[in-house]
Amino acid sequence: MSIIRSSDLFIPNESECGLILYSNAGYIRSKEEVKKLISICKNHLKLKDSFIKLENKKAEESAELYREEPSKKDRQLPTGYIYLIESVNGFKIGKTTTPKKRFEYFTVKLPFNIKPLFWFKVEDYHKVELYLQNKFDFKHINGEWFDLSELDIKYIETYLKEREYNGDTKT
Repeated sequence: MSIIRSSDLFIPNESECGLILYSNAGYIRSKEEVKKLISICKNHLKLKDSFIKLENKKAEESAELYREEPSKKDRQLPTGYIYLIESVNGFKIGKTTTPKKRFEYFTVKLPFNIKPLFWFKVEDYHKVELYLQNKFDFKHINGEWFDLSELDIKYIETYLKEREYNGDTKT
């Protein structure tokens, strides 16, 4: 550590350690204070070096995870069902992992009758539902309910059939 001597006052070089001990008027006035400052700076730099080594190790471990080829299971997108329900209030485009339970739930909770038109199991069902809802946003009524035409219904059915998922192979 370099110390700059200005007459009888010792002033530490701030850029080397970032930690300065000031006594009375903001200066270090004795050799004991300089020794104490040197000791504190050395300890500070050791801690800083240890921290940097630890962070570098964490970064290397994290980078190693990205170098590994993901397993087939990790690459698989989440699968679920996209369904279309008809009611007097419109058509509902929705998603679920258990369609029969979902329809039973609607039958109990909704104050009107519903008729499930179809459901298809697809990969990445979150994105598929979002895509369909965005596509028909201009026909949106409320929530997931839409005012769809027969042509819209046929489009949705065809779109889902093309993406239908059956185990490891798509049909």
